[in-house]
Amino acid sequence: MTSSSHREMHFQDVRPPREVKLSLERNMRTLFKVSFENNKLCMQAKSNLVGAEYDFQVIFEAALPACNFYLLTMNVTWVDPTSNNFEYYCKTSNSWFEHWTRELTPTEPLGPNEGSVQRYQLLCDDVLNAEKNVNSVPSIQASIIAAMKRGAAFRNSHKEGGTNLTWKGNRFVRTDYGDNPSVQLFADETEFLRALRQLYHWEMTSHSGTNQLSEIDLWRLILRRMDE
Repeated sequence: MTSSSHREMHFQDVRPPREVKLSLERNMRTLFKVSFENNKLCMQAKSNLVGAEYDFQVIFEAALPACNFYLLTMNVTWVDPTSNNFEYYCKTSNSWFEHWTRELTPTEPLGPNEGSVQRYQLLCDDVLNAEKNVNSVPSIQASIIAAMKRGAAFRNSHKEGGTNLTWKGNRFVRTDYGDNPSVQLFADETEFLRALRQLYHWEMTSHSGTNQLSEIDLWRLILRRMDE
């Protein structure tokens, strides 16, 4: 027997859809595909968590002068042989939804024909053209290297401590703190990129289920984890 759950949220945000998309991809560890449905910009993604399939859709509803309006929906399905599993997946899917939407500002649905058509189209063009220059693994890696030399960093924390990857004194440096503190200097960009991929591989693939990520999508998700 297959069971399912549905959640949705209307929210408003000063950020354009391009930035909302990047933020959700960072938090959900999955990539959103952009399309148009009924003349509205739609961003869709899939994820797999502990045997449950998650389908997300974000509709860019309207562009107003001070903020933008969106509708986020989440549909979850799972194979449910027992009532205990039903309760477990209902509880965990609700917890994930609350976690992923914790920084969003809920709002009431807009009425029809609200917002600026011209501004809406400009913001749609922005998200469609956002990554035209990072369309291969080497271009993404080059973007990461350039950003880090300007001061960007990768920060990964956990209950035992954490890891920072930075550019210091013309070298890439890994600093671990907490239970096992250490400092590692990388000989060159190739060595650093190899270590970066190894550090984030499990985290970036943990929500893909049986659908193996392509190398370019893996690097897109690693790029999302960078703090600029």
